[in-house]
This record gives sequence, C-alpha cells and structure tokens, in this order.
Amino acid sequence: MLSTSTTMPNASMPRRSGAGLIQASLLWAFCATLVLPVSSPAQSLDDETLEATKHAALMVMTSYSKTKEGDTPFGSGSGYFVNRSGLAITNNHVVDPGHQKSQQEKFALKNSMNRLVWHVIIDSGTEDELKYQAHVLYQNDQADVAVLQVVDEDGEFLETEHYLRFVPSSSVEEGSKAWCFGFPGGDSRKGNTGDHPLVAITSGNIIKMQRTASGRLKMIETDVLANQGNSGGPFVDENGRLIGMLTLGSQTEGRTNTTMLVPADLVHEMISTASRRGKLPGGIDIEPFYNLFASKDRIWYFPMYERSNEADCITLDGGLRVCGDCTDETVTWPTVFGEMALPVSSLAYVIRSEYDDTIRVFLDGGDIIPLADEEASITFKRRGGEPRDFNLEDVSFIAFKKPKKSPTPPSRPAYVIQGDSVCLSLSEVAGDIMFDTDQLGEINIPAEDLVSLQDIEGDRVLTTRTGSRIMGSVADHSLTAKLAWSQTPITFNFGEDILCSIKHVDYTEAVKTGEVDLAATLSTNDPRLTRIAKALDRSDLDAARTDLAIFDKSSAVRSLSPEKKDQLLFLKGEYELRTGNYERAYKAFRKLNKDSTRIADVRWSAAAREALLDRHTGGQFDGQPLSNTMVYELAGNALAKDFKSESKLALESLEGVTADSRSEYARLMKMAGVAEEKLQVAARLTAGESEEYLVRLWRAMANLHRNEIRRMAIERQEVQETLSQGRGGGRRGMPESRRRQLNLRLERFDRDTEKANEQLGILRMKIQDAGFIIDDPDKDN
Repeated sequence: MLSTSTTMPNASMPRRSGAGLIQASLLWAFCATLVLPVSSPAQSLDDETLEATKHAALMVMTSYSKTKEGDTPFGSGSGYFVNRSGLAITNNHVVDPGHQKSQQEKFALKNSMNRLVWHVIIDSGTEDELKYQAHVLYQNDQADVAVLQVVDEDGEFLETEHYLRFVPSSSVEEGSKAWCFGFPGGDSRKGNTGDHPLVAITSGNIIKMQRTASGRLKMIETDVLANQGNSGGPFVDENGRLIGMLTLGSQTEGRTNTTMLVPADLVHEMISTASRRGKLPGGIDIEPFYNLFASKDRIWYFPMYERSNEADCITLDGGLRVCGDCTDETVTWPTVFGEMALPVSSLAYVIRSEYDDTIRVFLDGGDIIPLADEEASITFKRRGGEPRDFNLEDVSFIAFKKPKKSPTPPSRPAYVIQGDSVCLSLSEVAGDIMFDTDQLGEINIPAEDLVSLQDIEGDRVLTTRTGSRIMGSVADHSLTAKLAWSQTPITFNFGEDILCSIKHVDYTEAVKTGEVDLAATLSTNDPRLTRIAKALDRSDLDAARTDLAIFDKSSAVRSLSPEKKDQLLFLKGEYELRTGNYERAYKAFRKLNKDSTRIADVRWSAAAREALLDRHTGGQFDGQPLSNTMVYELAGNALAKDFKSESKLALESLEGVTADSRSEYARLMKMAGVAEEKLQVAARLTAGESEEYLVRLWRAMANLHRNEIRRMAIERQEVQETLSQGRGGGRRGMPESRRRQLNLRLERFDRDTEKANEQLGILRMKIQDAGFIIDDPDKDN
C-alpha cells in the first residue's frame, strides 16, 4: 500500500499546506521504489490527453483533530475525478487510519482521533492550484477503494471539467502500455517553499491480468515502479481512459519490482455498490456510469428512476410526475445517427442531462442513443385523461414500463457501435461510409470493414479491418440496418459528432460458461490441449473434434502426464456437452470429480458441470438444450442461486461459533465442507459471483481450526500433567497400560494439531487468492 509516511508538526492547515503520515503498520513489503516525473514517456500521450489527465488527477490529504478543522496530518495519497460533479476515487488506506485493522483497533483509533477531515488538491504545484474539502461516501477494506464527494466553498458539488472515463478490462491486453499519474512521496516533496508537488507521470506495461480460479479479474500487474504517495493514482491508456488504480507494490527476489492495480471494472463495480446501497447523493452526474445500470438480463435499471410494471411515467421540469401510457407504437426521433424510428416496446428511459441538456434514449438490450439538438416529442395519455404531446425539451426523464420478460438475444452476430455514452447494436448492416480526404479525395468504405472512428487534432481518423488509417471528414451517406434486439428496420449514418469503436458480437456465443476461458481454467501449457480449448471457446466444434482425434491413439495418451490426462478428459467432456452427448459428458466430469483430479480448478469446474447435468438429466432447461451456451448459463445461474441459498444458511450457523468438543468440531467442519462444495460449484457456474460467500466461509472455517487448536492445546496440557504426576505418584506409580494410553492421546493431539495447522494454512492461501471481493451482500464495510 503506497501512501506517504512523513511526520508533520501539529499546526493548522493553510491553503498551501499539506500532510503525509501513514502509520508504520502499513507494511513496507507492499511498497516499491520511487516514481519520478519524466518527460519522454508522457510525450507518448498527445498534449490534450496529457493535460486533461493531469487536471483530473488529485492529491488526497487526510487529517484528524478533536476540533472541526482537523489540524493533525495523517497522510496523503493520490486520486482522480470520475464525473462532472466532484465524485472522486482513491485507495481506502489513504483516507482510513483503521484500514484492514480489527474492529477493536478501529474503535480505539476513532476515539483517539475523534474526527477525520479530508481535502483534495487540484492542479497541485501550479498557479491554478486549489484546495477543497471532501467527504467519504463509501469505502471497502477488502477492495482498498474509497468513493469521495468533493465540495466547493459553499458545500455544493464541485463542478469538474476534467474527469476520467473507464476502459473495460476486457479491452486491456497483457503487454499494452499504461501511464501512471500520482504524487510519489506525497506532500513531503513540497520542500521548504511550501508549494505542493507537481503530479508525477511515468509509463510502463501491463504484465499480467491476475484472475481468481473462477475467472474473475482481481488485479492487474504492471512493471511501473511506485512509492508511497502513489496510492490511489490512476493508470490510463493512450486515450487517457482509466485502466486501473494503483493499490500496492511488491518485490520478489531476482525479479523486477511490480505494481498492482485495482482494475477499472472493479472500481466501476464499487461505484455501482455505493449506488445500490444509497451512498451516492441525489443529483450527482451519473452519465459516466450509465452502463452500470444495465442488468445482467439486459434490462436497464436506474435506482433513482424506478420503472413501473403497469405504467409509463414522465417527470417534467420542476418535478411534476405523470403516469399513464405512451400511445405511440413507434417514435421517430432525430438522433446523432440521423432520424431513427424506435419501437416504444423496447424503450426503457429517456434522460436529459442536468449539465448540458443532452437527451439520451435507453433501450432494453443495452443500447444508448443520444438525440440530436432538434425538437422531439412523444404522445402520452394520462390515466383518465386525454392524449397530448410532450416536447422532450420540457422533460426531465421518462421511465417506461418494465418489459414482461427479458429481451431475446439477437440470433445472428450484431454490429455494435460504442463510444462515449453511445451504444448501438445492429444487424444486416448495408451501405458505404463516405469519407472526404485531402490526399485521396472521396472514399467509400463498406460499413462491415469499419473498426473505429476517432478524433485526432480535429480530423476524423477512420480505421478499417485491413489496417488502413484514413484521415479526413465524414461526408453525407446513408446506411440501412435493423436494431439487433428488436429487428426494427432503420436508416442511419456516421455524422461528424460520432466518435466510436466497432465490434462484431455473436450474442449466442458471447456468454461464457463460468470460466474466463477453458485454457485458463485448465492451466495448461501443452499446445495441443490449448488448441482444443481455444476451438471450444470459439465454438468451432469441427476443429475441436479434429484435434481431439489425435489422442484416439493410445500412444498419444500414454505420453501425457497424469495432470494432462485430467485436462484431456475435461476437454472431451466439454466437447460431449457442446455436442449434446450429455451421458458421455456426465461420465467424464463425474470421473474427474470423484477421483479428485490433481488440478483444483479442473476438479471444481468438472464438479459444476456434473451438478448441472445431474439436475437436468435430460440435458434440457426450460425446453432448451444445455449444449447452447446461453441456455447453459441460465441453467447455471438457477442452480447457483439454489446452492447459494442453501450454503448461506450453513454459513450463518458457522460464523462466530466455537466447538466445545472434538465431535462438535467434526460436525461443524463436515457442514462447512458441504457448503464449500456447493459454493465452489456456484462460483464456477456464475464466474465468481459466489466468492464473497466463499471468503466468509473460509474465514469461519479458519476460526474453527484456530479454536480447535487452542482447545487441543489445553487438553494436551492436562494429559501431560496427568502423565507427569502418574510417573512420580505412589510406590506402584501409574499402570503401564494407562501410561501407553495417555502417550497415544498425546501423539494424537500432535497429529491433529499438525493437520489443523495445515488446513489453516490452506485456508489462508485460498482467502489471499480470492483477491478483491467488492460487494459483500450482507455486510456494509
């Protein structure tokens, strides 16, 4: 953990004063070496991106006092803005002296410090430097993430022009470049001048995307060297978008220092958790987090704009809310893609931004379509009233009634246009994009060849699948397509205001079956097995069958190690599952689970598939085959939900319990073992969604082991004393049979204690490997 450690005098804090005292209890083992400001790596970012990111970066300062001002420095670190209304993110250990301490220690610190006060420094070390107060809205020890709200001199949300948008972790690749912004050394670097330090910038590479066994991304490892004060600092890509947030550094013998990042996806999830728990104040800018509110079943849900099951509801400027029915079947509105006809049955929300009056339309299925700056209206009938037209310029938001069922995924690959708060999923796209260039004149680019449209110094840069990069401007053109989620025919174009990337998504194959990919699940380095796994991942069953045929020869199988034989059997089972041979698949997975394969990830993934096939013996879920990956996921979610509910009851009876006898200890551990089996299966079926329960269960099991070790130590001491007294007691002393019996009990205590200590060590490793658990469903951190 990398925040500052600098002793400061006990004095009030003027505008340009700062602080930095992180207690020695924050282990130096989590620290690395200094990040210094450098010029050359930063020049790899264009000037506009560099300056915008510097303005978004913050120095975060924590102080405490028994008075309101908070005049005793505690520490300083780094942070960054994430919206236009002063919402900021940093590490929890930067703002919380009790980070990862026991409840007793937290209570003692709270009493001794009485009051914590937080400030942020914007444009630190420059002529434009400003200092504002912040409030901690939400924090999580395990994730080491804190959400702050910065306020101005009047206590209102601070308006922030510069803030960071997020890069999906799925778009981050190992080996890609990243830039770190922060304040190494913290406020201790201000020297004798009293000025706060300038933001330090350095670059490095993504080394590894660290995942849990079930596939959930837990951390990003980089080769950027970091020091105290960098904690909470953002890492961005070449476009200035957040890849992750620095949380800790490490050094291994014979290996270069590395820095660990909380992935942007997990920071996003932290904001989502804070929103669900009502920690974010009303009125903040939620535009950068729109995609947080698209649920897993592809239905939009904004907590502040609740949708009714029965009615459409319009909220007008001033707060007047009218509920009834939209009388149109289709609305035709001017969008940034041109005039577009949208089916009302697919509409979820229409929301107008408080900051720039931008109106965005949200469609169930995940699409977001901004309206153009032209007049648009909707015909609406209040219950008991007459139909009337409402101009969207007078509307704050519209929440359309909830759909009766989840949207049906497109049956064919979709052409997905993604940009800032824009997402449009299309099928059957036809037509050419017209592009005017200075050097080549007017060029027609088929829509299916487009990869991205970006802006570089005012020019549009069009990138194609063949690798061409064409600079110019978008000319008039018209394309035809269908909205992928509703199959509504539309015409559209790429106007001058659209900046986006394009990807082709096959929604029928986009859903994974629990693991991030089969090769990662197998942990194999055998190229033959990896090739089979990748073929199954892309649903190329013909290629998988051809590669599996290599192992039909007994000589090929004999050449495999026992571990690789287990991996091969798992791949055969997966192939049989994908091709609908459920009995063969069941036998393969059952054998791996029953024989306790040597690779834990393979065993648990096999156990998950065995449990699902055991639940649906005919290979059908709701009349659909489990060989379909989306059906498999739906069936897996249902089974995981049942397993989680059953295990939660066991978990609640295990937490805080102490066994008072060997038999009670054995009973409780047996109960814990059954719960762990079910939660491990649930975690594989839902890509890690049960891991927060697993971590709690492992902690309860560890507590049982520790208490049993203490209980056995007391009993052993009593037996030892009895044996010692018997040896010297009376003329005849203790009978030999009794002495042997007591010695055997001592040996058993030693064996059982050693076994319990081994199990305790395994549990500690499991808890550590689980990584960040963002959302504990039952406890507020």
